[in-house]
This record gives sequence, structure tokens and C-alpha cells, in this order.
Amino acid sequence: MRNEFKQMRTKFGSTFYNIRQIFSKKLAKSSKVVNKMKALLSDCFPDLKSELSVAKTVDGVLDVVKRKCSIVDVHPLEVLAVQFKVKEAEDIIKEHKETAKEFCKSVTVSLSKDETLQSILTRYLLCETITFVLNWDPDKTTLQDVNDVLLELELIQKYEIKVVRTHSGRSVVVNCYCPAVYTGSLIIAVLDKIKYYKRED
Repeated sequence: MRNEFKQMRTKFGSTFYNIRQIFSKKLAKSSKVVNKMKALLSDCFPDLKSELSVAKTVDGVLDVVKRKCSIVDVHPLEVLAVQFKVKEAEDIIKEHKETAKEFCKSVTVSLSKDETLQSILTRYLLCETITFVLNWDPDKTTLQDVNDVLLELELIQKYEIKVVRTHSGRSVVVNCYCPAVYTGSLIIAVLDKIKYYKRED
């Protein structure tokens, strides 16, 4: 299974490399464009504001975006491509997302033990670590199953949850991080969802 992760990481690196080349051709290398990129990302991902403040070039901004992405989630990069109408980049991102989805469908939690989904190992100073414990069989649960349940709970996009690693044992343990600014509202949202599903039972 390590080979599959290696291939996915290579795919991620290739995606970013190709988009760097496209951005360097399509976007003017001016401080005005860089500032627009930084403003957009700061509004969409407030936890990146401090890192973006020191980025001076398009490449510098993309370096920050890369740290925000995971090998199976390039949403921050997609935000830039869509907003700045870089069609070639959108096509590459679409292909990456399709590959990532197939990867997630094929990899079980038990086989992804000790692997990280982060693109770059880093410390998130303005983020909180969150752990979800799912009473599922790790051998029968794929990474896509984990993504699906978080999407169903409406947690990933709204609170910018990023799945970092999954562990297996008698259940599925999902380690994530979330911008600290959202932690309080996230806890309330999860508790509300738990109450809702208990009523449904």
C-alpha cells in the first residue's frame, strides 16, 4: 500500500508543478496580482493570513497553498484557479480530484496505517487537532467512506476540516485539524448532529 501512497504523492507534486507553470504564464508577475491572490485566500482561509503576509510572489503564494492542501484535497488551489479563470489549471485540478477519489475508494483505513495525507509535514500554529472515532471495521472502511461521513455532517467545507491521518484498531480513528477560530462553533455543530442522529434512531 505504501506504493499507492507514493504514487498519489507524486501525482500531487506533478499537479502543483504543472499549475505553477501555467500560473507563471497566465498571471502577470505584479504585486497587484499577488495581493489579489493573498486577499482571496485570506478571506477563504483565515488561518493562512499570517503565512500569506510574507509571500511576495505568485510562487510564494502557491507554496502557502501547497501546505494547506493534502494529497487528496486541493480545494485551496482550485479556489485560485476558478477565481482567476485559469481554465488550463482547472482541467488539471479536475483530473487530480478524479484520481484522488479513486485512490480514496481503493484504500482501506487498515492499509493506510502510518501514512499521512498531508502534502507537507508542518505544524499548524493556529489550528486545533480534532479526533473522530468511528465504530466501523477498518478492513471494510475506505478513505472515501471517511470523507463521505464528514461531508454528510457538513463539516469539511464549513469548518475547513483537513483529514491528516487515519488509524485502525477495533474502530476507525480519524485525526484532523481545524482553524482555531472555528473550534467552538465546530464542537457545537458536532453535538447538534449527534443529538439529531440520536433522535433519528
